Amino acid sequence: MQKFVVILLLLFAAKADAYAQTDTAAPVPLYLQSRQLPGFKLLLTDSVTNFYKYQLKKKTPTVIVYFNPDCEHCKHEAQSLKDSISLVKNIQFVFASYSTFGEIRKFDSIYQFSKTENIKIGRDEQYYIPTYYKVKFTPFVAVYNKDGYLIKAFEGGTSIKNLAAVIKQNK
Repeated sequence: MQKFVVILLLLFAAKADAYAQTDTAAPVPLYLQSRQLPGFKLLLTDSVTNFYKYQLKKKTPTVIVYFNPDCEHCKHEAQSLKDSISLVKNIQFVFASYSTFGEIRKFDSIYQFSKTENIKIGRDEQYYIPTYYKVKFTPFVAVYNKDGYLIKAFEGGTSIKNLAAVIKQNK
């Protein structure tokens, strides 16, 4: 009987150890699972107009930029885009933030994105984009080819020259 109890305890210990060894790594972000351009809804800086994924130009590379208007790296990325817009005139950009409209409008007044044809800027009121991408650092930049499939993502931003080169390599 004593051997039976010892064997039973060993079985329970082995089973408990097996559960303790389960993988506790964070789940893979949705953007890496599907690799397709996500559906989204932005409220543009006029605070009246909504902009959706389906309104993007078809067969055109797209860059999603999740930003924080107070972030110095985001400001640098925006200035770089403004200075090099001729390099990426055939690429559409979506700048999204969860910040207040006042902060987003102030950011836009500096960089004039809402006046640039291939750039949309607005508020992600549903906090969808940072959840979809599991954003840890801003700016977060996701680059999609003309068919809407992820080419590359950059946490913390990248240069406009690099963006243009990545898109050109993946036509």
